[in-house]
Amino acid sequence: MTWDIKKVLFGHTSYIHAFDWSEDSSYIRSNDGNTGSLYWCGAAGWMLDDNGKSNTTSTVWHTNSSKYAWHTTGIYPKNCSDVHVNAVAGSEDDQLLATGDDWGLINVWRNPAKKGHQPRSYRGHSDHVVRLIFAENDGYIFSVGGYD
Repeated sequence: MTWDIKKVLFGHTSYIHAFDWSEDSSYIRSNDGNTGSLYWCGAAGWMLDDNGKSNTTSTVWHTNSSKYAWHTTGIYPKNCSDVHVNAVAGSEDDQLLATGDDWGLINVWRNPAKKGHQPRSYRGHSDHVVRLIFAENDGYIFSVGGYD
C-alpha cells in the first residue's frame, strides 16, 4: 500500500485542535486556536465552504470533536472565555456531547447543547481535562487530565 497526499487544505490562522469528517465523507470541519471554524466540501474539490456552518446543519458527522459548531453554542461557562473548554466528544448514538474543561470537570450535555442548557457535571481529575471520548456503545467516557 502506498500513501499519497491528495489535497492540502489551507485557511486556518492558528494551530488546528479538532477536525471531523461527515458520515458520508462529503465534508470536513475543523477548529483552530483562534476560534476559527472552517468547512471543506468534497463535492467542490475540497474547496473551502464559507457557508459551511449553515450548509451542514443537517449533516450527520462521523465524529463530533469540534467545539465551534452550531450544536455546541451552549457549552461555554457563563462569563468565561471559550478557551476553558478543552475537549468535545460526541456519543456514538449522537444523543450526547461531553466536554472537558479547565476546572477538572467532565460535562455531559444533550446534543445539541444550546445556550441556556445545563449539563450534568462530574469531577474526577485534579486539574484540566485535555481529551475525552465515548467508549463503544456509549457505556463509558474515557478522559485524560492534564496533571493526572
